Amino acid sequence: MSPSLDVTLKRHPSLYFEDGDIVISVAASAESVQLFRVHHIFLANSSPVFRDMLSLPAGTEKESSAHVNEQYDGVPLVHCQDDPDDFAELLHVLYDPSMLYTMLEPVYYDTATVLVGLMSLSDKYCMDKIKAAIGARVMKDWPTTIDQYDNAAQACMNYHPGRLLSMAWDFVFPEPVAAIEFATKFNTPEILPAAFYHLATLDTSIKWTGMEYKPAGRWSELSSQNVARFIIGRDKLYKATVASVLGVFDEPCEYAVCDTARAVRRQDVIATTFLEANVTQHMDPLRIYNQLRENIGFSDVCVDCQFRIAHRLSEEKGVLWECLKVFFDLPNPQPT
Repeated sequence: MSPSLDVTLKRHPSLYFEDGDIVISVAASAESVQLFRVHHIFLANSSPVFRDMLSLPAGTEKESSAHVNEQYDGVPLVHCQDDPDDFAELLHVLYDPSMLYTMLEPVYYDTATVLVGLMSLSDKYCMDKIKAAIGARVMKDWPTTIDQYDNAAQACMNYHPGRLLSMAWDFVFPEPVAAIEFATKFNTPEILPAAFYHLATLDTSIKWTGMEYKPAGRWSELSSQNVARFIIGRDKLYKATVASVLGVFDEPCEYAVCDTARAVRRQDVIATTFLEANVTQHMDPLRIYNQLRENIGFSDVCVDCQFRIAHRLSEEKGVLWECLKVFFDLPNPQPT
């Protein structure tokens, strides 16, 4: 190897084994290269890509094949165009598989961002078991049914009994943009309805800093395709919510007095819920359905209407959830 005099070669402190039979160089920058001396059997057994890349001619130990035509420190040298920290993380997992399960433990408010580097390399090098485990971990953060959504919200409230109800609800799910881009890149569309829904409930004026006291999104990291999905889908979601909620209150009753009372309640909903959402430019439809249902005990509305309205709000909430995929024009899962 004849590196430029301006390039600094750094041997990794824990992944440069003296008995390793191959060195992998990963550029940290234009001036610095990280070197890993490892045992090619760990890579070859875990990845068909590495198996081809690192294949050595039969009967030789030091000489390289056509894929490996340089040497460093007496062993074949291979260059990889990856992030050195992510590559080190991958090697740690290959040498000690239990580390993967440590990484997959509940992370915090930013699971997809924490795992995206390792996921990218496992995808690039066709390490299907690692990729499947990471995908399943990210998917675990997001509900795929309305019942799972409600259960997650309730669990968060139970876990933080001292917090305000609204604050507990706000932080049920991780930052959504990272999850959306993760799902788009790595074919895990099952989480997209919930992630886009959560994004649609956020105030676009609040930017992610990592130190939020209110839910926030990484708006600038949303791809152009997903920006279009978000804008169009949020508009459809909001309009559908207004139409369905007001439609519930519009259903007639046999008692004229009750009809009048419901009309008054309908106007209250418009004034206190939808008008506020129009001013703040964000709305949480599922929370609206739940709050309206919980506060359905109108003294001036007949008991039959109270039961019917509560039932219809639950139905409409479920219908809205099932429509998220259509609202945001989301893809179906593709075979892996």
